[in-house]
Amino acid sequence: MMVVLAPYRQPTRSEVQRIPISLITNHTFGNPFPVPTGPTTHYTPLYPLILAAIFKLFGTGPAGDIAQYVFNTICSSAMYAALPFFAVRVGLPMQTGLIGGLIGALLPLNFMQEIGGGDMFLTADLMLAFTVVLLGAIQGELRLARAACAGVILGLGALTNPAILPPAVGLLALVGCKNLNRPMQVARFAVTTGAICFLFLLPWAARNQHVFGTPILLRGNLGMELQVSNNDIAVPRFSDNPYPAAMDLYHPFRNPKEAQKVRVLGEVAYNREKLAEYTLWVKQHTRRFWQLIGSRFILFWMPVTHRVFQTAAFFALSLAAFLGFGLLWRANRLLFWIIASVWLTYPDIYYLVQSWSRYRLPIQWSFLLCAAVLVAEVIRRAEKYTLISRIGRSRRGACQASGILGL
Repeated sequence: MMVVLAPYRQPTRSEVQRIPISLITNHTFGNPFPVPTGPTTHYTPLYPLILAAIFKLFGTGPAGDIAQYVFNTICSSAMYAALPFFAVRVGLPMQTGLIGGLIGALLPLNFMQEIGGGDMFLTADLMLAFTVVLLGAIQGELRLARAACAGVILGLGALTNPAILPPAVGLLALVGCKNLNRPMQVARFAVTTGAICFLFLLPWAARNQHVFGTPILLRGNLGMELQVSNNDIAVPRFSDNPYPAAMDLYHPFRNPKEAQKVRVLGEVAYNREKLAEYTLWVKQHTRRFWQLIGSRFILFWMPVTHRVFQTAAFFALSLAAFLGFGLLWRANRLLFWIIASVWLTYPDIYYLVQSWSRYRLPIQWSFLLCAAVLVAEVIRRAEKYTLISRIGRSRRGACQASGILGL
């Protein structure tokens, strides 16, 4: 598909591509918008640094774009390939994980994101790895070596996408709930994990203290994203916002005047101003704010796109995942609580900003695995029904034969 569609012929340069290009051309981790705005905390550094290495090796032309797409494809493929092993680790048959991986690999839900949204799939890979490490802790293995490993993975995840942190907290809370009789060991495990994660963030915070005078630990664009998503002309979906509404009016990527404000005020002051505008708007438009949140809640769990087939596929996957999640209550209580903690904590920030199907990618593995549980159960029942039917036909044939023979 990448060869057929050849997106590298007319590549799009989003913020996450512009930052590494700025890094290798101007030696500045910055300039995420078409108008140069200087240093930035618009993205956490790990994925842009990976892209910078790719562009440094292969250039910023078609070869660099192809290399970027290959890396992103490896990240998405790794998530699908890991599902059989993850399934076995949590006590499911490998067949169930294989079904989940095949659904993800063969169902064309997010093709352009699979080759272009590597940060989201890299986050998914790290979240899966973190969950695997914490499985042992949930089951009572609270060794410090395991906590250190969890901290390293979580630190890398936070430097890729801070959205990994709420589900990490949820999973650590699950560790505590499953080990209520060992509170000191649980506390030591959680503190060790958090401390090592924090150590990974320190160099980034030190850089931001030096550049901006503020030790920003993660991303500094929250105020802008909240204001762009919540205003008088905001709508729930990202795909409905770009032209010529909120994105054109408020976002520095689309509005050169806003980008100029970022350059003049500085990114930190600009985002503080936007956060104040968002807070004031919410106070003055509380009802509309909650309407937007309600719509985004629905759109997160049942994404709608401009493509009818894609929307139908999202609906089918979500519905199958919800039914499979229900089956887990009896089939695998451990996995039920793991996915419940992820689903309760990960999406919360995305209810506050404009809805976009790519935001689900870091937890796509959970939808695929739950859908696979449903498919595996349907296959099991179909096989059972077929076996019963065959036995029934055999018995009827035996009875008929007995009648003919007069037995």
